[in-house]
Amino acid sequence: MDGNPFAMLKFRTLVGDPQTRGELDADWAAESLRGVNGSGENVALLPSMAAVDDPHTSIGKLLRRTAVDELPQLWNVVRGEMALVGPRPERASFVPLFMTTIYRYKARHRVRPGITGWAQVQGLRGKTSLRDRVEWDNFYIENWSFWFDIKILALTVVALLRS
Repeated sequence: MDGNPFAMLKFRTLVGDPQTRGELDADWAAESLRGVNGSGENVALLPSMAAVDDPHTSIGKLLRRTAVDELPQLWNVVRGEMALVGPRPERASFVPLFMTTIYRYKARHRVRPGITGWAQVQGLRGKTSLRDRVEWDNFYIENWSFWFDIKILALTVVALLRS
């Protein structure tokens, strides 16, 4: 929130060196945003990252499918760094790039990031369009209410049960 980075906790589910994974993701982000003029007019969609292979550990596959890998983020909530509901946080290294290339990206930093959010319960998790996620996140922020949070939490439970 407001550009203040924090260490988001999560169970590790991928095989390989985290530094190497970060380099692959940086290449993916650069390729995804190539040709965007920075004005927000010609916003690139972030593709499915099909070029980046995400090999999970055997336990990691189960943790990701059931979203148990996100449970450590409850500690981030207790510490006041995150909320239960809000826009999903992004890695700090990508934020400056996305702020200059994705329309209304900066606006989603008006609130505390969340473990779950309106974009996620709409099916926009993981390898989906960042532009679409930003729009759903901003819709949530602009229409926030206690009951909206309750609805999102209920839809999150339904989504987890379906997986």
